[in-house]
Amino acid sequence: MQKLLKNLINLSLKQKISLLIIFSALFLITVFILNKTLFRYLVLSFIPLILTGYVFIKLQTRFKPLFLISGILIVAVLIHFRNTLFFSPTVYTDSNGYISWGRCFTQGLGFPGMWYRAPLYPFMLGCTFLTGSDNNLQLIVYIQRILTIADALIIYALATRWRLGTAASLMAAFLFSVNSLVIQMSHAIMTESVTLFLILLSILSMTYLFSKPTWISAVLCSISFTITAYCRQIASPLFFAGLVLFLIKSPRKRIALVLSASALFLLIEMPWSLRNLNNFGGYSLSYHLGPNIFTKLSSFRLEYKQGRYYSKCSEIVKKIEKNLGISDYTAPEYPEERWDINRIPHLLMDSLTQNHQYTPYTASRLLTKASIEGFLHNFIPYLKSVVSTMKSLLFEQHELPVNLQEVFPLTSRAPYALRVLLRTYAWVNGLFFLIVVLVLLFQREHYSSTRWLPWLLAFYGYVTTSLVQVGFSRYTVPWIPFMCMSIAYVSVRMCEYISIFLNSKSNPVPVDH
Repeated sequence: MQKLLKNLINLSLKQKISLLIIFSALFLITVFILNKTLFRYLVLSFIPLILTGYVFIKLQTRFKPLFLISGILIVAVLIHFRNTLFFSPTVYTDSNGYISWGRCFTQGLGFPGMWYRAPLYPFMLGCTFLTGSDNNLQLIVYIQRILTIADALIIYALATRWRLGTAASLMAAFLFSVNSLVIQMSHAIMTESVTLFLILLSILSMTYLFSKPTWISAVLCSISFTITAYCRQIASPLFFAGLVLFLIKSPRKRIALVLSASALFLLIEMPWSLRNLNNFGGYSLSYHLGPNIFTKLSSFRLEYKQGRYYSKCSEIVKKIEKNLGISDYTAPEYPEERWDINRIPHLLMDSLTQNHQYTPYTASRLLTKASIEGFLHNFIPYLKSVVSTMKSLLFEQHELPVNLQEVFPLTSRAPYALRVLLRTYAWVNGLFFLIVVLVLLFQREHYSSTRWLPWLLAFYGYVTTSLVQVGFSRYTVPWIPFMCMSIAYVSVRMCEYISIFLNSKSNPVPVDH
């Protein structure tokens, strides 16, 4: 055995890569013959697996902790393969609205839209329903899985550009590819998978603009962020924040690029904004802010009932609560699990727009102002609700199938151990995310400010979600890649520190007597 290992080590790099490809191909063929379901999920993580083998071969003489990391990742992937066998593809409740919207557009019935969604992704779904066949749902699921594979590659590229190190970049791609929530989202007909891909692609285009500030890179950056904004408004602050950092780096030479990129972004966004202005009296890309922030208000019982804006809709809210059978309810410990309470803002929006002559824009604005009014009047309870939501997002996953069978159903073969595993996985992610700050603050060698970027982006996503929403796990999906980068960097650094400590113990410095 030792002789065999020695011969393998003595092989050239090309021979090792060729050998790895041959065995990987044989393994994939075997899995495909034995279990096609397992084969699909294996392919999902196969590209990061190839990167693991490449880095393992290239850095084996320079980075000993990589052996430990590779072993941990292999175990994680095996567990992931087993878990994915118990998740079945599902159509989320919002999917029916997306499908109806797309059908109306493709059948020439106009573009009515849903008041709480941006237009791009529902239109993409609608294009697959030209034949009216529900079998096209599988096509959407496969497209989302392909995007998930591309996400892993973009994560690896971003992490290396941000100088996290090859091993940490590899580990980040791998952690993302085995993340339970990401895998489940690729099963469901939802906007999160496409939004995640677009956000990663936009940020990659921004890093390309930083490294090569040309007119072409500025145009590509603007277009990618505009498309992302058409799916999720949260991309707009990232775009302008990135341009500010870009301008600070070299303000004299790049003002023209920044102004051009901003103008192009606003120009492409203008048609949807003008449509909203003409039809609804507002520039907003979509109207989901009002219902989202009102969800937090109603879930944590932060209403200011004598307020100027809440009083305009208080009677409607009472009727909705009575119809739902939850009059005079108290704030639950986990609002994420109370779907009856979470339906209140959406039913309120429907009532305001259909029965009380509100446009979607004015109704959303009323809910937003009523919520802000309640938050200011109950400021301390509001801060407690933000902390509670942040805790849920970091250490819990309230939309995993163990809690909500409707959203992500498990098959009947799923074992009880899966529940414990998913809970533990979420808790460990949150714990390591908090440790990142300590590692970044106390590191001394090879310091780089870009290593803060993944943590800051993830922190931005979690904080903004906590401020305006309850702890729905799916809203954190766009920030999972950056959390994986942070966790991977901390893991690699901790392995390095442990290795240095063990080497110092085994090779003590001699003391002269």
